[in-house]
Amino acid sequence: MFRTGSVSLKALTVFLFLVILLEAVPGPSGRLVALRPIPAATLTSSFSFSPSNPRVGQVVTFTGSASGGTSPYTFSWNFGDGGAASGAIVKHIFISLQTFTVTVTVTDSLGGTSSFQNSVFVGSLNPKVKCTPTIVRVSDITDNMTGSASFTNSPFSPGITTTVSGGVAKRWLTPGPTPAGWHSPGPSCIITNNHGLPISVYVEIHGLKRPSTSSEDPATSYDATNGGASYGGGTFNDFTFNAFDPALVPNYGTSCTSASDPTCYGRIHMEMDHDWQAAGYCGPGTTCDPSTFSSVRTIPSLDGSFIHSQDGGYTRPR
Repeated sequence: MFRTGSVSLKALTVFLFLVILLEAVPGPSGRLVALRPIPAATLTSSFSFSPSNPRVGQVVTFTGSASGGTSPYTFSWNFGDGGAASGAIVKHIFISLQTFTVTVTVTDSLGGTSSFQNSVFVGSLNPKVKCTPTIVRVSDITDNMTGSASFTNSPFSPGITTTVSGGVAKRWLTPGPTPAGWHSPGPSCIITNNHGLPISVYVEIHGLKRPSTSSEDPATSYDATNGGASYGGGTFNDFTFNAFDPALVPNYGTSCTSASDPTCYGRIHMEMDHDWQAAGYCGPGTTCDPSTFSSVRTIPSLDGSFIHSQDGGYTRPR
């Protein structure tokens, strides 16, 4: 007869524990000869990340997972750029455009480990431009100045120039292979500015709005700087507009009334060059699509380049 109470319950607990952790080992004649621990399932690890196509400067969320082994688990991360973190769900920001090998290592409660690696390509707003952008607001470009001083003192001055006879300074930014008829290789993503410092001439500008837009300077062939070849049919126009940062320019219509007006610091002139549109660097599927910009006035972010020129496809302080 079994007694009730704590003793019997403890015995039951021990019995269940043995059933879970031990298995019978039969001998040659089928008799039970030993008990041995039941091996745990192999520890495996993995992770997912969001967004799936992250940009430079964007927060990426990594979610680790594990199975097998003996829980609970701990997660350690190596992001391939010198950064590290711990935890099942972590966040990270990559600051350069390249492919990173991210590794998560899972350790279970008995000290077993499992590692999983995956490649994460970090790009820019415009996947067709393989340069690491500098993320800025308009006032970073104008250096909080107006008129010619804003251009001279801008960290992005002098921008891109050209040595092609008869050409203007408007060039693509992808080094290496170029569209048919364009000069190769493309210019460097990095210039030495007027202050003697290296800086990317490819930028992502955040926090923009725009007033009206216009189309001008129609063309049917590339500029001499870009090879001078025909577009192969069709006409493309420069798509131009003045953009402003609403944090500095509350009312565009009454802004920048004098050279000393600080609202001037938040205004900039932009053009989506006809050559860039013809080559596919601007247009459908990019962040510099004239049809999209024609229908919106708030621009969360935009990519562009700085070119030392008074004509052509460029972004310049105004």
